[in-house]
Amino acid sequence: MNDMQAVLLTQITRRVRVPSGLAAPDLWLRTRFNHTGSAECLNHASPASNITEQNTYVGSYEPAPYVLPGLAARIARTPGDALLLARVASMLLSLAFISAAVWLLWDKRRATSLIGPALAVTPTVLFTSAVVSPSAVEISSSVCAFAATTALWRRPDSRAAVLALGASTLALRWVVPSGRSGFCACSG
Repeated sequence: MNDMQAVLLTQITRRVRVPSGLAAPDLWLRTRFNHTGSAECLNHASPASNITEQNTYVGSYEPAPYVLPGLAARIARTPGDALLLARVASMLLSLAFISAAVWLLWDKRRATSLIGPALAVTPTVLFTSAVVSPSAVEISSSVCAFAATTALWRRPDSRAAVLALGASTLALRWVVPSGRSGFCACSG
């Protein structure tokens, strides 16, 4: 890490409360690793049960995309389980938007109706959907918003498309507070 990166990291770092027993083990937070060795040690890192506060570099991010993963993580008993449950919750939300997009665009009379989602939902999109990150919701809700807009163009009276566009626009607005979500506001 260079000096400029260290300054930026210091500016965006926040201290947050963590439920007892769910603090990330110190081993998870190291920024320098032996890249030639195995990562097996990460599976056996023991949490410090007395830690109730931790630093995070995502403290300045919009909190909305972390609500569902955070609630899922709270039912865990270990940090590893908390991370896994948070990732599953994030993935389920993203898959709901992607599934809605596929459902809106599916047309059994057109064999090519799903070419768009097949090209848009790449393996990287699926991987990002399973990461606890605002990008998961941003990407999947953008796919859904585009599909809903396309469905409305084809069938202007589609209530499902209106609902999907509304839900995806709302999700985008919660995740992206600035102008990037303007597409959805203008497309409907």
